[in-house]
Amino acid sequence: MELNAFLEVLNIPLKESSNALDVLKSDHMRVKELIRKFETSKSSSEQLMLMKMILKELTVHTTIEENHVYPIVDDVDHGVAAEAFEEHHVVKILISELESVKNVNESVIAKMKVLRELVKHHIREEENELFGKLKKSGTDLNALGKKLLSEKQKLKGAGGDGKTEKTMKGEEKKSSTSGRQRKSASKKSSAEKSVKTSGARKRTTSGGKKSTRGKKSNGKTNGNPLKEMKKKARSAVRQLKKKGQNAVRQIKKKAS
Repeated sequence: MELNAFLEVLNIPLKESSNALDVLKSDHMRVKELIRKFETSKSSSEQLMLMKMILKELTVHTTIEENHVYPIVDDVDHGVAAEAFEEHHVVKILISELESVKNVNESVIAKMKVLRELVKHHIREEENELFGKLKKSGTDLNALGKKLLSEKQKLKGAGGDGKTEKTMKGEEKKSSTSGRQRKSASKKSSAEKSVKTSGARKRTTSGGKKSTRGKKSNGKTNGNPLKEMKKKARSAVRQLKKKGQNAVRQIKKKAS
């Protein structure tokens, strides 16, 4: 993306306010503008960058709403809160499918169109109905707004994926340690292979059944890594769906 276009996205005119409703409306405006820019862009690299920004914005927005807004609304109108949770659940499934995308193709554009319609509907429902329930709750909207802004700052500082800076540093340290361990294991493995090769040569020169057994043991194949990756991806999507269903069940349980 050209620098000017990128800055234009970042400088979307938004109302300066700590009122919770204004904070949420500002998020809505920003996401709608990013989606518009994605759809009008002719550059696939620009579209990819815009898509990543959209996914981060939505991840942060859904997190702060579910943590601080929906529980308040649930006390006023359970049905409205339950519907909002369910809509978030569907959006999260699409986000999970788009997060790993490396290039924008027809399939990605189709999914982004579905995401656009979901987001437009969700924004309309929130601003026309859920915001009224939030006002009715009697909550201090300025205090709530400050809380939302504070959590948004933390989440965006962590890359928008819900991880805190401390968690990310811990993961970096763990990754570095794992890297050293892999190198050490690799050296050890190379040394063991060298010893095995030397032993195999000796058995080959001496003849006999041992050489045949050695060849058989070396003929073992490891599992297919691609199948393992697909299996993990399917498992992650199932877990995501289960979490969304559990959230709705908990709300229903509260109301009963």
